Amino acid sequence: MRKTKKFVATILSLGMMLACSVTSFAAELPAQDHDVSVSVESAAARYSIWPGWENKTCDVTGDGVALRREPNKDAERVGLLYQGEGAWVVTSGEYHIQDGYIWMKVTDSSIGYTGWVAKRYLKVRSN
Repeated sequence: MRKTKKFVATILSLGMMLACSVTSFAAELPAQDHDVSVSVESAAARYSIWPGWENKTCDVTGDGVALRREPNKDAERVGLLYQGEGAWVVTSGEYHIQDGYIWMKVTDSSIGYTGWVAKRYLKVRSN
């Protein structure tokens, strides 16, 4: 019985120490004057700008390169691009990293159709 009481007392002491540590850590956090929430959908919709690719004309460096509706390899393929066929413009340099690829948002300069292409298949034209 005595060992049980000692064990319970030790557990309670550790619990109190942990509770005090958490309370002091929480007291150091900055106060929030509003609710903060992030949804996966809104986070996925934000893209960054790839330096030096803003409004640049690019050539496709492969044949049968997939133009996708969204920046991932499972997204609907909305077209195929071929080397030497048309000029593509990287719209504002937007990119997204997904599935081991860097996806660049491009617009066909002749018809204005927009989609996503893996960056490895694009080369910025030197003007």
